[in-house]
Amino acid sequence: MRSEPEAPSPPTTPIYGLRPPRPPLESELRHRIAVENVGMPRTSRWTAAVSLISKLLAVIALLVVISLIAIVTQPIWRGSDQVRDADRELPQVTNPTSRLRAKNVTDVIAVAPNRRTETGSEGQSFAGAQLGATGQMADQLEKKARALGVPVQGVTDNEIRFGISAPFSGSAKELGHHMKLGIEAAFNVSNATNGVYARQLRLITADDGYEPTRTAETMKQLYERDQVFGFVGNVGTPTAVVALPYALERKALFYGAFTGAGLLRRDPPDRYVFNYRASYAEETDAVVRYLVKLRKIKPNEIAVFAQQDAFGDAGFAGVAKAMRALQGGDESTIVRLNYTRNTVDVEDAVAQLQKSKVPIKAVVGADLPSGSPVH
Repeated sequence: MRSEPEAPSPPTTPIYGLRPPRPPLESELRHRIAVENVGMPRTSRWTAAVSLISKLLAVIALLVVISLIAIVTQPIWRGSDQVRDADRELPQVTNPTSRLRAKNVTDVIAVAPNRRTETGSEGQSFAGAQLGATGQMADQLEKKARALGVPVQGVTDNEIRFGISAPFSGSAKELGHHMKLGIEAAFNVSNATNGVYARQLRLITADDGYEPTRTAETMKQLYERDQVFGFVGNVGTPTAVVALPYALERKALFYGAFTGAGLLRRDPPDRYVFNYRASYAEETDAVVRYLVKLRKIKPNEIAVFAQQDAFGDAGFAGVAKAMRALQGGDESTIVRLNYTRNTVDVEDAVAQLQKSKVPIKAVVGADLPSGSPVH
């Protein structure tokens, strides 16, 4: 029998002339997988990068916080180091004839340099904190002195006494009254919360009338008769010329005097002087720069109204320094209008102002007593 013919194989060319798809080679599959693997994790990569950056920022923020804490606590550590050093020195006093006396005990209080604090609500809070720190220093001194059998002047079991020499009579009396009110307000806040280590803060006043000739007596009265621990808020530059040497000679605290004179801002600073306000040089420099740069007033169109004493000299020196710093500024052209301290008689200064050949457009000077013709 004849075998049947084999069925023809299907045509290799598909219908309509299209070639069937060829199975991908292994190399092509690997290439596709690699391409897909590279393309898919883009979002994941971005998320990882953001996470890494966040972690770095967190570390940086932590370092910044640690740095700030170190800066803030540095004065505290310095103060504690000095108190510890004082503890080491005190036991060495064994001879009764060389025992630490009250006027020498205050050597320990100088734990901060002569400095200025800012004004405003933050400055007031800082002032309250500084007054509290002063009370704490007094408490530490009292404890150390008690161990030696030597009392600290102005510090008892119940109170800490401070003194203020200021004008409470005469044309400048309002300065003294308002300074007294401010200090007593701060003291009352502390006393309402049990004071400083259960000691009430007390302010004793003495009227110097804003006259240096009376200041020596008021300082002696406060320190020797009233036995104050330190002086707070003394008013005036001419009176500070007398009061400051008296306090420094006795190593007594001289805090927050109402003056911007340079004699309280020496370099290096005096050990017992703590400033609370800006200096006259800083104030007058700011005023002159404002007038010249912002108000466009020429330097020779600015006059200085100054007392004929150390206060007026300090203010004038500040204006002169600012003039020298400005381009074209010449201190020889500054018009100084003088008036006598503790008086409202300024007619001579006003007459001098009117005779000026150059029209004066701005006057830099201290606040005058109410009722003066300049007002």
